[in-house]
Amino acid sequence: MQGEIFPDPEAKHPYTKDSAGHQGMPVVVAVPRSLLDFQIALDIARDLKVPVIARGAGTSLRGQSVGEGLVIDTRRYLHRILTLDRNAMTVKVEPGISLAALNTALATHDLWLAADMPLAEEVTVGGMVGNNAVGCSALRYGETAEAVKAMDLILDDGTQALFGSFGDGGEMVLSNARLNRLIPELFQIADTLGVKNQASGVSSRFSNTGGLVNFAQWLVGAEGTLATMQSVTVKLAQRPRYRLSAAVVFSDLVQMVSQISAISSLDPVAIVLTQATMRGRASVSITFDGDDERQCRQRLLDLEALVLSLGLAPPVVSDDGIFGEPVSRQDLCVQDCLVPLPLLMDVVWQMDQIFARFGTQSVWRGHVARGAFYLRPTFARTGNTLSGRGELHAAVGEFLMRFRRQDASAKVAAQMKAAFDPQNLLNPGRTAVLTR
Repeated sequence: MQGEIFPDPEAKHPYTKDSAGHQGMPVVVAVPRSLLDFQIALDIARDLKVPVIARGAGTSLRGQSVGEGLVIDTRRYLHRILTLDRNAMTVKVEPGISLAALNTALATHDLWLAADMPLAEEVTVGGMVGNNAVGCSALRYGETAEAVKAMDLILDDGTQALFGSFGDGGEMVLSNARLNRLIPELFQIADTLGVKNQASGVSSRFSNTGGLVNFAQWLVGAEGTLATMQSVTVKLAQRPRYRLSAAVVFSDLVQMVSQISAISSLDPVAIVLTQATMRGRASVSITFDGDDERQCRQRLLDLEALVLSLGLAPPVVSDDGIFGEPVSRQDLCVQDCLVPLPLLMDVVWQMDQIFARFGTQSVWRGHVARGAFYLRPTFARTGNTLSGRGELHAAVGEFLMRFRRQDASAKVAAQMKAAFDPQNLLNPGRTAVLTR
């Protein structure tokens, strides 16, 4: 192996935390210089039965990039653009490329991976796929799973396989004994849970549409618990020529949530909650984009009419197209979650009670997705470390786990884990997030 190996605690220290403060000391850190190095590291871990945690930038918030095993740093060297198909509007990349680097390279072709993420210079495409990132523009372009076309994977036994569209005309084929066993199991899971007719509440990407199933999308959000990704092919979008934003201050969070439907009807690309508390004002950034500047400005006028009808101050318009304040490193985010819009205020209220028990006030940030809200509960960093911060993380995590398990996706995740990783060596202790 030509890459670096970090066995000593000092060299491993940067890999012991994620952005939310979850901690775990790796047994060893591998920094592969090539996909061959990557495969060698996995082979050694498999032979020694050491757990594997694939890591991008460590910007995740649920602890999925830290753990006591072999941590593989994909960001330092595995960041190449492998192929670009401008006609099909797809690009194949290694997992360690950052979103900003990819979109900078695509800008000369007027294309982009349509996901506006805070810390885009750090966030890797592999990490986005791993946690099914929901960018600020998800209202228009959807979550990461909707952009994934195919993945080159290494399964738990070392089998290399292309996962993509399976069925008549699909690129995925049953090329080995492992897939011959695995794919029928996945169809059985889908049938058992009623996924194919979308009756289970699980994301529609698990449905069987038109005789084709995109099995690559099944692994989006799996947090590295099912397989290890060598490369991913994603769908691109045409880069819009114009982008205009408006800042609106609502009287409170309840009023803001009540107007999401009306604002969404104006066809914005993003509705971003930049800051709110339960009993304070809610600051929101609303962005429109497109190739017709006059149409964008008309939508801003329609937004202004809506805002004035509520008795609020007129929006403050910006031509820079910035969605809102970036994530502040002065704030500590406990955990993020995607909440169906009808449940949003109930979830916020219950989480606010948890914060209150620990003597701190929650500050709410996030953005609207399709039928849901990506919520980032934070609290301000002060001169003193918050007493009981670890307990607060645990309490919020326990609440969110109960909330997520109300959905049938927990059953899907458990059965897929048993099918893909029966020895539980791929990011053990983490749960795939397979819902919208």
